[in-house]
Amino acid sequence: MRRVLLPLLSVALLGAGLLLWRALMLCNEPPFVLYLADDAQGVTQLFRTTLDGTAVTQLTRSPHPVTEYAPAPDGRTIVYLTSAQAGGQETIWLTNRNGRSHRALLHCTDAFCHNPAWSPDSRRLIYERRALDAAGIPTRPQLWWLDVSTQESVPVLADGRPATNPRLSPDMQWIAYHSPLDEGIWLYNFIDGRARLLASEPGMPVAWHADSQSVVYSAFNSVDWPVGGDEHSDEEHRHVNLAVHLFIYHIPQQRSQQLSAPVVIEDSAPAWSPDGRWIAFGRRQVRTNASRQLWLTAADGTEARPLTDDPALTVGPPHWSLDGRYLLFQRFNMQEANAQPAIWLLELATGAQTQLAANAFLPTWLPKPADK
Repeated sequence: MRRVLLPLLSVALLGAGLLLWRALMLCNEPPFVLYLADDAQGVTQLFRTTLDGTAVTQLTRSPHPVTEYAPAPDGRTIVYLTSAQAGGQETIWLTNRNGRSHRALLHCTDAFCHNPAWSPDSRRLIYERRALDAAGIPTRPQLWWLDVSTQESVPVLADGRPATNPRLSPDMQWIAYHSPLDEGIWLYNFIDGRARLLASEPGMPVAWHADSQSVVYSAFNSVDWPVGGDEHSDEEHRHVNLAVHLFIYHIPQQRSQQLSAPVVIEDSAPAWSPDGRWIAFGRRQVRTNASRQLWLTAADGTEARPLTDDPALTVGPPHWSLDGRYLLFQRFNMQEANAQPAIWLLELATGAQTQLAANAFLPTWLPKPADK
């Protein structure tokens, strides 16, 4: 009996040691940033890099360009989309965080599939699907589920109504999506059927608070301001101007609160800080050629301040690091001929900016792998 038990015990101890070693290695991994860039053959691929921009790893080697991607919340896998042709031949793929295995989840034949969004438990995706009609023209987008394990795909909305930009709440009880027909954002609760419609014509995605009790969204808003009289009039008159402002909707109170200043600006792409105290967003002046800058505001709309201020550069949506120390974003020089986008990192405490990758776009953080 001892001769049998000792080898079994040795195997068990070895297995436990390997699991512990693997867990320690994953915990000690440096933060990684994902982005898209062209490879040596000019085909857009998915890349990964460290915060100093030196340890670059190419995660995909597809013969067709990678158009979109989304890392799973548990940090273990990444979905990405490739496009074989302009007529709707996208494929949704799954790879691990190191790009060492690749599996096709769905072939979107006779349709355009894009904008994948993970469920917080990393088991399912929601994506937008636009079927092609008989003339090859894309129809209105609809939302579909995709189960990563079974690869089963079914519609999200029973009536098949058009919808875009889905976002699931962290507790997975709510879905937020934009309804073009209703010109607003629907919040729907899977548990009790509660539904709320938020007026929002721009159609941009919401940002959920970590407690799933509030969302930040963009909406059109009229702003009045006085304009002094001219030689043709001695009376002051008022102009009505249309702005895009940020609002926060508090679900328990069923109340919206304006976060943006009451001026004619365009605020978009909000992102909550991990601790929920701050919101980073993009701001630009409407009806001008002004570039979009990165701004920061407290969650109650106070203490708003710019983080970038170069009028030649326009920045993309901000992405918070898990520790709240950095903001990741895409930057583009509008005044430079044949300029290419680049990936930049901003440290909140110092304001220091660091370029991570040139000729690259669509950055986001690769989450730390969750323990199972």
